[in-house]
Amino acid sequence: MFTDEFIALLVALLVITDPLGNVGVFLSITEGTSKKVRREQALKGNLYACVLLLIFLWAGPWILSFFGITLNALNLGGGLIVGSIGWGLLQAKQHRKASVREEEESRESQDISFFPLAIPLIAGPGAIAVVITAGEHARNHGWAVWTAATLATFASILITWIPLHYAGHMLKIFGEVGMNAVTKIMGFLLVCIAAQMIITGVLGVLQQDAPESSTKATEPL
Repeated sequence: MFTDEFIALLVALLVITDPLGNVGVFLSITEGTSKKVRREQALKGNLYACVLLLIFLWAGPWILSFFGITLNALNLGGGLIVGSIGWGLLQAKQHRKASVREEEESRESQDISFFPLAIPLIAGPGAIAVVITAGEHARNHGWAVWTAATLATFASILITWIPLHYAGHMLKIFGEVGMNAVTKIMGFLLVCIAAQMIITGVLGVLQQDAPESSTKATEPL
């Protein structure tokens, strides 16, 4: 169970964060800075993202309980968010560039590590939804799953940091065409993950309603 949970969450986070796809955005918002400053921003941004994802991983289930949100609802809502992100990656005609707003805010503030790097490029809505779902699942399955989810989050951030650290080299190695191809593959996998989340949520709702229906059917008139 430990290995399965670790691999499942690691793959999901890597597909959502799309480390190679973020290289172009990162280079755009750090344009004009030195290699040293760019690498410092990459490290800080990934550290911020790691802290945020761990907070939602560990505290997310209690936040859901406070607001009365069920795991089935989270799977359905998270699946829709993740699916929209994946569909956007599939429809992208070229490698994503930083938006005008992202570039303007990055120029106004030299430190882009928290916004827009950590949020929303790395720890975006899709990644947050996935770690909250993993946290809720871990709460029902014990410390082995908690440990697997925590280590998978750390591992995903480490892997995400590497392409940003070597952003200039990555762009030269893969080129625009290669990175676009990887992004579309990630988009397809993301849509598949979203479909599975939605299916799990729907089945959970149906199974939850089934006992209530059978109980009502057996009640005396």
